Amino acid sequence: MLIGEVHTGLLQHSTALSASTVAQVLRLRPGERVGIMDRPIRYAVSPSLLTGVDCRFGGASGGTRVVGAVSSRSTVTGGHVVQASSFARITPDSRWRRAVWSHYLARPGVLEPLGGRLADRADEDFLTSEQPGGGLDLGAINTRLMDVVQSAGLDRRAPFRVPRTRLRWTARHTTTAHIDFGVEEGHLRSLRLGLAPAAGEPWDEVRSFCEDVALHDWLLTGLLHLIDRAVGADGADAVRRLRPIVDHLLHLWMPAARPDRTTAPLWASLDRQVGFSRQWDSCATWVRDRVGLASLHRPGGPR
Repeated sequence: MLIGEVHTGLLQHSTALSASTVAQVLRLRPGERVGIMDRPIRYAVSPSLLTGVDCRFGGASGGTRVVGAVSSRSTVTGGHVVQASSFARITPDSRWRRAVWSHYLARPGVLEPLGGRLADRADEDFLTSEQPGGGLDLGAINTRLMDVVQSAGLDRRAPFRVPRTRLRWTARHTTTAHIDFGVEEGHLRSLRLGLAPAAGEPWDEVRSFCEDVALHDWLLTGLLHLIDRAVGADGADAVRRLRPIVDHLLHLWMPAARPDRTTAPLWASLDRQVGFSRQWDSCATWVRDRVGLASLHRPGGPR
């Protein structure tokens, strides 16, 4: 079973960061290279960081003790959107004695249960619980990573305010491929992936897919948030409230920009279920029309 959590938010900077600045912001480990891609959309990914954990995971009665090294990284898309992502693969084999840390660090991104198997609903508990003290808390790791990136020489003058979102996800092999997306309380989302056995073990692709889902859920959330603030406003005030959408968000919408054979069908299935693209297209058209009409009626505007 694979588990992960992704936090997504707006970089606290007044303009989109250049590729060179993003590389500096994401250089979380000295001497390690930051991956940067310009097509089909500018995207940068930091080196992976490891966090050792020894805690309980899942189950209403305390769960099972797991030990290992969680793998985390940060990404920046379009120079504007920052993500912190942590994940781990929980192995089916359980140990009865804890090994030395060098054993776990040699297996990055793997957690080993100690003293018994995981509870049947451990993954469901992980997706929706608040992870009380003592349990596996990927959100705390992500929050710390986001704070590091957001404090890396940015001017702290974000062009607008949109809340962060959190997406927790699990993936496991099932008889047939399936995907289930849910909106939980607050800004928490859940994602359950079932992978057909023929898919092999595409863990890197699955992780990137979940980050992409979190990115586009945040973009849609931000779009709706800014539209709500503009509803009821007139003229120049409406344009002022909607302008950040046009300037900073609309061009970032590009689902499955880096598709692969495993996750491309999952994106198509998710879009049919949730209607991300339909809602985005409808709202984006409304924004463009509203801004265009306001400019037509502005003194000195087009006639």
